[in-house]
Amino acid sequence: MRLVSSRLSPFQRFSFFFNSSRLMHPTHAPAKLPLVTLRLARTFLVALACLCTWTLTAQAADPTVTTDKADYPPGSTVNISGSGFQAGETVELQVRRIDIDENSGTEHDPWDVTAEDNGNIQTTWHVTMDEAGATLELTAVGLTSGLVAQETFTDTATVTAATGGGSISADTTGGTYATLTGPVLTEGANRDIPSSGTIVFNAPAGFQFNTSSAVTASVTLNSGSGTIVTLNSTITVTTTTITTTITGRDGSSGSPTSKITWSGIQVRPTAGTLPASGIIYDSGTASIAGITTGSSGTSFGTLTEVAGAATQVAFGTQPSDTGHGGQTITPAVTASLADQFGNLTGSGSANITVAIGNNPASGTLGGTLTKAAISGTATFSDLSIDNVGSGYTLTASSTGLTGDTSSPFDILRIGQRGAATTANIASGTTLTINKPTGVVSGDVMIVNIQTSIL
Repeated sequence: MRLVSSRLSPFQRFSFFFNSSRLMHPTHAPAKLPLVTLRLARTFLVALACLCTWTLTAQAADPTVTTDKADYPPGSTVNISGSGFQAGETVELQVRRIDIDENSGTEHDPWDVTAEDNGNIQTTWHVTMDEAGATLELTAVGLTSGLVAQETFTDTATVTAATGGGSISADTTGGTYATLTGPVLTEGANRDIPSSGTIVFNAPAGFQFNTSSAVTASVTLNSGSGTIVTLNSTITVTTTTITTTITGRDGSSGSPTSKITWSGIQVRPTAGTLPASGIIYDSGTASIAGITTGSSGTSFGTLTEVAGAATQVAFGTQPSDTGHGGQTITPAVTASLADQFGNLTGSGSANITVAIGNNPASGTLGGTLTKAAISGTATFSDLSIDNVGSGYTLTASSTGLTGDTSSPFDILRIGQRGAATTANIASGTTLTINKPTGVVSGDVMIVNIQTSIL
């Protein structure tokens, strides 16, 4: 009895077994059997075909394709192996970049190999210089079976960004430097770092390096064995750059990878005014796999300046012109804790008190005059002044801190609406209008008179 390859379509398998359901005489003449017997035989053979197909499919493993490493330097060779394909079929392979849409080079063209009797494949792919820093996807397709397998690999080194620079106080401007830990540059594959060139760290705008600090860079073996990267022992530090010079790359024997660890880097802000934030970036001449140079490239550490300690109180939302007689000053007045440069701290719960500063009309300030700051800001939502006047100011104070004076504002008089009156007035009669309650000399009144002819 013949078995059908699981690669045939369901229709092909059914047709084969259906047409093979005739029982053959030893002399190869068809046996004339009752119709019921033929139908039972056909049913049995179809069921057996399904069982055989299920068994073969269940035993077939998913195809795989793998590379001998996870990361490769430019100029190296990727050793590729696969399994689970149909014996003797043509397998098409292709490597494409998936980090960017750039696959125009001939190295990204597909190529074919033939699967061995056991379904395995073996081939290689050359990593060009154009693949530095790339993430690559390898795809293998069996052109007869339709089986597909994929694998991802890279051509990159990795950076562990320096720490200690994410919250540098504005109070250190022109004073104490913050010491960073790192950064660390680790090769992903042998010779990710070239044999020569420079690595130049740049301070972001608003920060400077300490030229008196002894910056060092140590190289250690990350993986493999053999000769590792070498550096010039002298590292040049200016206020804006730190330059490290490469003098040798990894050896090829033992496939070593290197790790460079910097220490002793110190930074501080150049001005106390926020915001100041940015990354330490490389602008050197060394082409390192996976490292992008420039201010928008690979980050070797983030520096961020934050507000210093609270030394003063500063008005945020200033008081605005408002009516008298207990009307609330709107929008609500706010006062915040600030550092020596006027940067709001964004934190703290100290009590802040407001009072009348300049008082042109002997007014009285009403409302809740002392509030606890929430995240560094106190909000006064019910303030009012009773007397009309021009040029009022408020003061804000907090124990131990320098206070602040608001911008000037006015308390305006707002008259009350009088009752409507209807009267018949003869021609030539003088009309006298009485002021509403609360209106005093000097107030502006708007009178609306409607007339009709009887």
